[in-house]
Amino acid sequence: MTSINRQLEVLRRMLKLAEEWGKVDSVRVKAEMLLGERRRERVLSADEQERYLKATETVAWSIEDAYRRALHGLRAM
Repeated sequence: MTSINRQLEVLRRMLKLAEEWGKVDSVRVKAEMLLGERRRERVLSADEQERYLKATETVAWSIEDAYRRALHGLRAM
């Protein structure tokens, strides 16, 4: 079902672009997604992945710091 929905998505986009570019007068075909899938999982770009990992590293260091403070009886901030 997923691959069919992807193909329908591509077909809809092609038809919309053809209309925008003036290759067809109007799009009369309605390609609807099959039931069971209404969203698409997105894959991060290399840049997004790098920024995400840097952000998680910062959060991880603050958690580790709070944990070490707690172990030593200091109040975590």
